[in-house]
Amino acid sequence: MKRLGIVIVLTLLLIFLYGCSFGLSPTQSVDLTPFETFATDRPSEPFETDATRPNEPTDLSLYSGHELDLRINLSKWGLGNTILRYLSLNRDYNWYRDQHSTEPFGIHNCVLTSIYMVAKFLNPDHPFSVNEARLNTKPEEATGYSYREARALLEKANIRYESKLMEALSDLIGFLERGYVAIAFVDMRVVPFGAFDSESRVNRYSLQPGLHAVVVKGLLETDKGIFIEVYDPDSNNKTYSNQTPLGMNRYIEWDHFMKAILRNESHLLVIIEEILPND
Repeated sequence: MKRLGIVIVLTLLLIFLYGCSFGLSPTQSVDLTPFETFATDRPSEPFETDATRPNEPTDLSLYSGHELDLRINLSKWGLGNTILRYLSLNRDYNWYRDQHSTEPFGIHNCVLTSIYMVAKFLNPDHPFSVNEARLNTKPEEATGYSYREARALLEKANIRYESKLMEALSDLIGFLERGYVAIAFVDMRVVPFGAFDSESRVNRYSLQPGLHAVVVKGLLETDKGIFIEVYDPDSNNKTYSNQTPLGMNRYIEWDHFMKAILRNESHLLVIIEEILPND
């Protein structure tokens, strides 16, 4: 009888534990997606929940340039079927550059090329030169540049910047809404390859993984998820079928982007303005 009582108690305990594994009590928490976690950081977060999100205009005549291309080719580029929100900083002139078009040591010039791009974003006539910067700093060293060296180069180029710790999606939204692009230092080894076809714009495409620098210029939310829009200087002289460089307007999934930053340098260099002689 005593043994039967013990069996009954153990059975009831197992049933209780089994049931708890499939449900949450009021005091338990649940892991949220990156968007749900970070979207609560600011009351005025522009990326609202589904219940409060207004509909995006669907009339393509309202758009032009890259945004028009994005909306037409969203699915073909591997980004989903519906845009929920899009925030992007563009210019009416080309400010992208492939690091492999620079010499010497183009393969190591991702930081220098990123500085070149943000300089041209600020001013199409900015005098910063990748080649001169390389020759004036590491003319015979086949190496890249660190976060600290990038800061020194920005200062020498008279570009005002802010070092921003990336902890949440709202940090990124905050500077994009103010019209600022940023240089991000990322470890591409934690970013997966996108689809191996000629039109995919998602995640990594380069077979050369490692520490890298890209320019952050936008944020895209679709029915497929949240993506960071970047100018990746490592196009390796390759283009899509429309002759756009492979790294121009590349989209890295948000969770992979955050992992890549934390594995390299968790601070972004947010580009504020060009410092003019009379400033």
